[in-house]
Amino acid sequence: MLLPTVLALLLVVAGLGVVGSAQVRVQQAAGAAARELARGAAPPDLATTAGHGATASTRSSGGVAVVTVTRRVELLGFGGLGVTVKGSAAARPEKSEP
Repeated sequence: MLLPTVLALLLVVAGLGVVGSAQVRVQQAAGAAARELARGAAPPDLATTAGHGATASTRSSGGVAVVTVTRRVELLGFGGLGVTVKGSAAARPEKSEP
């Protein structure tokens, strides 16, 4: 009776680790994309920064570029069982020297 409980607890902890890691990657990807857009450059490849299946959306609000990166994370390989993580970052466009 104790072994199944311990196994279930380990699966929950592993799942939380996977989701936490994906959240950090998505947030870092949003920050990198916002910085590149502020410089006027192309944003970095999301597959390498946020992971496979990540999508990004950009919008401009009050002279500030806002990037939102979203990624679906499947938990422990079970199809259909997962969560969506999202990260956002904003940056003001850099002014170029005359």
